[in-house]
Amino acid sequence: MKLKSAVWIAGITMLALAGPAYPQNKTELAVLQLQRDMITLQNQMKELQTSLDQNNKNLTALVEKLADQMNTLNSNLPKLTDAVTTSARSENEKTANEIRAVVNGLKDSLDQINQGLNGRDGVRAQVSNLSQQVKDMRAAAATEPLATPEDLMRTAHADFSAGNWNLAVGEYKEFLGKYPTHPRAAEAQLQIGEAFFNQKKFEQAITEYDIVLQKYPKDDKTVTALYKEGLAYWELGQPEKAIAAMNRVVMEYPGSPESTFAKQKIAEWKPPTPARGRRG
Repeated sequence: MKLKSAVWIAGITMLALAGPAYPQNKTELAVLQLQRDMITLQNQMKELQTSLDQNNKNLTALVEKLADQMNTLNSNLPKLTDAVTTSARSENEKTANEIRAVVNGLKDSLDQINQGLNGRDGVRAQVSNLSQQVKDMRAAAATEPLATPEDLMRTAHADFSAGNWNLAVGEYKEFLGKYPTHPRAAEAQLQIGEAFFNQKKFEQAITEYDIVLQKYPKDDKTVTALYKEGLAYWELGQPEKAIAAMNRVVMEYPGSPESTFAKQKIAEWKPPTPARGRRG
């Protein structure tokens, strides 16, 4: 019994040591939270730059269209003035004065619009200034250091440790999207399954564990994924699949801590063999 207990305790210790290096104190969590906020801010800045760039293009197009319409109105105004003057000759003086007042008012309005469009502080100048600001922001963003794979993993682990499951899943997926062949890719994929498992979303967890088994069959995280898949099947009320997964752990990964745990689970889950009746 003492030997079995020692093996069991050693297995738990090895499994704990094999897990991801999560932050262990409030200071580390605060630092990792700050790193996550910095990465989030950088992403939001890039999205804002993209939005500003698109809006700037649309605004520039509208201003140019307005400028074309203003040019058309300015060129047609003298013709309108001549037409009104010619027409007014055949009318009485009062009517002619009223028409001239309307035309002059229209001309003044066009002059104001033209000043607002093309003046020193006009719309065109402001659009040009905005365009330059967007260019400056894009140039500044291009010089910012990009988040490294380790930055992304630390951020995801921080959210995982804090129980921010959805954030953690998104960050692990971002890591996999950017670094699909990274040595820690299997770890990231496993952690996605763990996040769903911790939320008791066992079917989704099994799907994510299966990806570990299929994409990273030689990685040391595979045995953990297989073991946790067995636990998930058990939680779903599928004991046959659960025991089958545990048997695979025992057969394919003998000597591993998970193998020790799997044997214990198999012993717990298998129904007791009915006792044979005594012969008379």
